[in-house]
Amino acid sequence: MKNAWAITIIVICIIMGIVIYTTFNKSFTKKSQENNGSVGTIGDFDNHKIYTQLDVKTIASIPDNELEITIMEHVSTRFNKNWTNEYEVVSAMSPGIRAVYSTMVVESEVDNGGFNQFYWNSSNLFAKEAVEDFERLGAKPFAELMKEANAIRESEKARMQEFKKEDTMEAFSESYKYTKLNELDEKFYKLNENEILSKLRIKYIREHPEEFVLEGKAGK
Repeated sequence: MKNAWAITIIVICIIMGIVIYTTFNKSFTKKSQENNGSVGTIGDFDNHKIYTQLDVKTIASIPDNELEITIMEHVSTRFNKNWTNEYEVVSAMSPGIRAVYSTMVVESEVDNGGFNQFYWNSSNLFAKEAVEDFERLGAKPFAELMKEANAIRESEKARMQEFKKEDTMEAFSESYKYTKLNELDEKFYKLNENEILSKLRIKYIREHPEEFVLEGKAGK
């Protein structure tokens, strides 16, 4: 994605993603553009049951295709209205929950708008933890790629802060022209062929259900 045409395609995809988000309101809960200036990616699963608590027996009864979203939705109910305590809440939970949460956030952001979008949004708070979390899931190639992405963004930090100060969609789109992160997006997509990350998360949850026990009433 080194030329202007590729960058244009990326921007179009991001805009389409936001339209889809607004129209269908699918996937799991996430801040949209109106919250803290984030570029929206993921919304609420229609008619998805949000459990008031999770125990080992309940976790075992949830089908694989709903397992990750169930964890994400339950955790999200513990955030405040504007999600400003998202990082603190997730960080205080078990290593397994954090691993599922942070890697799903990375995957969703990169799939929607590349690593550049991940670091643009407040989801970047999980950037360092995601390295360890990918490793925890047994996804070492993703951990190595995350390390590389973190190093690139650190080297570009000053330049990107100038775009962030403008806090506009135009500035966000323009920032793609000045980052080397675009080169990592295709690597991520190729690594995640056949939804390997989802399979690894489900495998981890099944093997460590005790890490995902969540008590206390949760609701929106």
